Amino acid sequence: MRKRIAILTGQADEEFQSRFIKGFLTRAYENDQDVCVFSMYLKYQDSVEREAAEANIYQLAYWESFDGVAIMKDVIQTPGTNDELEKYLKENYKGEVLTIDIPSDYFESVITDGHQPTHLVVSHLIKEHGYKKIAFLSGKKWHEHSKQRMIGFLDAMKEHHLEVPSDWIIYGDFWYTSGELCADALINSKEGLPEAVACANDCMAIGLCEAFEKRGIHVPEDIAVVGFDSREEGRTSPKPITSSILPAYENGMYASDYFRAKFENKPVPPYENKSGLFVGESCGCMAPANKEDFYRDYLRKDWGTEISEEGFDSVFNSMSLNLMNETTLSGYLNTVYSYVYQLKAEEFHLCLCDLWKNMETMNGLRVSNSGYPKKMIHAISYGREAQSNLIGLENTFNTSEMLPGLSAESAEPKAYFFTPFYYENICFGYSVISYGNRHQSYDATYRRWMREIATGLESVRRNICLGLFEQKVKPVNKFDFSGADTNLTEEGKRDFHLVENILNQNFFNYHFQPIVRTSDGADKILVDSCFLELDLSTTRGVGVGSLNGDSDVVVSRSSLLCHTGGGETAGVGTLNGKKAVFRADNSNILVQARAVKSVCIGAWDGYSEIEVDHAGITLGCNGDDSFGLGGCTSNTKITLENTEVKGTVKNRVNRVTLAEKENIRIHDGAIRMEGLESF
Repeated sequence: MRKRIAILTGQADEEFQSRFIKGFLTRAYENDQDVCVFSMYLKYQDSVEREAAEANIYQLAYWESFDGVAIMKDVIQTPGTNDELEKYLKENYKGEVLTIDIPSDYFESVITDGHQPTHLVVSHLIKEHGYKKIAFLSGKKWHEHSKQRMIGFLDAMKEHHLEVPSDWIIYGDFWYTSGELCADALINSKEGLPEAVACANDCMAIGLCEAFEKRGIHVPEDIAVVGFDSREEGRTSPKPITSSILPAYENGMYASDYFRAKFENKPVPPYENKSGLFVGESCGCMAPANKEDFYRDYLRKDWGTEISEEGFDSVFNSMSLNLMNETTLSGYLNTVYSYVYQLKAEEFHLCLCDLWKNMETMNGLRVSNSGYPKKMIHAISYGREAQSNLIGLENTFNTSEMLPGLSAESAEPKAYFFTPFYYENICFGYSVISYGNRHQSYDATYRRWMREIATGLESVRRNICLGLFEQKVKPVNKFDFSGADTNLTEEGKRDFHLVENILNQNFFNYHFQPIVRTSDGADKILVDSCFLELDLSTTRGVGVGSLNGDSDVVVSRSSLLCHTGGGETAGVGTLNGKKAVFRADNSNILVQARAVKSVCIGAWDGYSEIEVDHAGITLGCNGDDSFGLGGCTSNTKITLENTEVKGTVKNRVNRVTLAEKENIRIHDGAIRMEGLESF
């Protein structure tokens, strides 16, 4: 039976990762291996929510389905993800595991050598151009890649009996902005400007060249700059960056051979690092030495163009506009299907979490990015063979399958790419793309295309929520105020009729009911299918609940925004009562309690019972005796299902709740408060 290997990576269309995957697939198809790639879209994200959403794709992998797993540790940048993956695999997985570019405490690794490529490019500066005064812009000081590349630089200088002043060794962070810091450091160095600068990657080299040009220092006329890893953006710079070419493709081939040797109980072949050199103009050479190959890489492979084939980048592409116009899930799926051809793939599949089949009947429905449910909907199946195509919500499958038919052995080995499908903190599901037996990864077009359809589905979700809300509020009836203005002054009558007109011209019926009971609080308060915003500023007060009695509040399919401020306040619950019960489902809840003594949700000095299912909660309170979930005692019980709690709480104990951990039950959710403990 054909072996199947999983590759976990951070951004499969990035150049190094893409070349590694191409090399792996080339050899895997020769070795008769199927491949499944699990990838985020971007290895760096600018919010915790997106980091969680992207890394969620790794929770999809059903490890028992794979004979081997390759983890590209260096490009999975989400904090803690690598450690969690390795620990889980060590404790639960029996197959072969290989880590790429960063050593593992548990498994064997293949590490790209940083010494030889750096030595090669620095030797080019010395031998071909006669430079003797060379500085080095390193990456992070603690990083293994920085250490290897630094040694390669120093060894090349030592072999040619050249010294390096301490001012000319500068540490950056592998990012473009390091160039600014390096330029200023060298300009202000007591040694003066060097003749050349070797950089530990192309990103920093590009940033350095730009920084020099802004300061009137021209590359390469005034100073030469070289890089490391030869990225496309370096090769296509105004002065192409001379840089070492990392053997990513060869590393991918080696990794496939490694697994084959392990599967067949044969000796693992020795790893050979074979780096090359791209000679551009930034070093002082007049033109790329391999100019013919350089330009050939940027020629179209086919005669068709984006416009002639109505591709994603065509000026006539209206996909995003058409998706935004959809108001039903079925209409959305049909529109997406009509544009799948733009991906130029053999297969494409869109798999939705099974709860989304209720999107058009459950207002405020949300699924968090914390794993995937047991059942998925095979909403779109597109293939070159039209008879296997489908669109709809009727076809479900067990998530452990990952994709219907994946376990069935095909005539030839194949590769499938699994990527997350989400919008911010809402998980829609995941997508799968395959190029058949072509040796390629997906490209940037696929990443951008998926972002468009995710934004489109979020637009549909919001349109549906608005539609469901509008069904709840009938067109307003006329208010009968006849005779009510009899005893008013003329000015009072004008104000009265102004209010009357405002009410009669509004789109909604008005349903008045008590929000706060100040007596015994015996009645249950129900907030159902509506948008409710409260702003309360008082010495002592409660937004929704009871001031002195017990509180019982239910929020369903609604958005509740509650802002309280003053001396002693409760957002939702009770301030002086003995018990507060709060239940919510399929809702968005934001509570801010700005007071010295306050509680966002619960009883400030009593028993709090909080149960939330499929909701998003944001809390904010600031005060020594201010708490988010439950009050100043540990007598609190919290149950969260498919719910994420976030926000900021600042109090004397630096905790969002005083509840004992055994009284906190979280399933498919999390409490992520800024600066506080996460559960």
